[in-house]
Amino acid sequence: GGAVPLSTGGGGVVVPGTGVPAPAITTVSNAASHAAGPVAPGEILIVAGNSLADAAPNSAQITSAGLVAASLGATTVLFDDVPAPLLYATVNQLSAIVPYEVSGQARTSIQVEYQGVRSAPLTVAVAPTFPGIFTLNGAGAGQGAIVNQDGTINGPDTPAARGEVISIFGTGEGQTVPLGVDGIIVTAADLRRPLQAVTVSIGGQTAEVLYAGSAGDQVAGLLQINARIPLGIAPSTVAPVTIAIGGSSPAGVTMAVQ
Repeated sequence: GGAVPLSTGGGGVVVPGTGVPAPAITTVSNAASHAAGPVAPGEILIVAGNSLADAAPNSAQITSAGLVAASLGATTVLFDDVPAPLLYATVNQLSAIVPYEVSGQARTSIQVEYQGVRSAPLTVAVAPTFPGIFTLNGAGAGQGAIVNQDGTINGPDTPAARGEVISIFGTGEGQTVPLGVDGIIVTAADLRRPLQAVTVSIGGQTAEVLYAGSAGDQVAGLLQINARIPLGIAPSTVAPVTIAIGGSSPAGVTMAVQ
């Protein structure tokens, strides 16, 4: 809205630059599975690219309203001009949560704004769900981010027993009941459950799902599923784990069963 001086040269007008390189988006993927594809309401994403944020990393901040902030440093991520909650931001990678406002849309346009300069829009498809399971190595495959019934982290040294209840953590469950709120920290008194049915497979067998919904005292978009390990699984095994909410999570995630 401010006036700026313009000069002419070579038959054209020379517009002064900002001195800030424009951010660029290269890939968008599910933060748990690292799978590229459509985005779902409330899904935690990884956005990779160039010149996305300050040189010094920024971590999630809570606003005075108790919400995860939609800007970190000088960085904002927009879905059809709706700011998304941000979990962290670095020069080449950031994590954003898809606003629930995209529910029901066929596609959405994603832009990163850094120091007032916006990237070219990246248009991606929107799906009702796009589930993925978090892993301990953060690579999208391998030992899942799974908590045993006794509160220990599942792994080769701390396997779970058949018949016990485990907690699986993921994202991409889509819209919830009650309706999702962007950036809200969900309390135990205000848990939200996926609109679509949730099933779990452990070791190729269907597991009983006792709870599926938001994780207490965590940001909306982080999914917790409590499931009972089937008794028919062979002991002393590394068992594959998948979740299905509409579509299924990618293969490659495992857990230890004794």
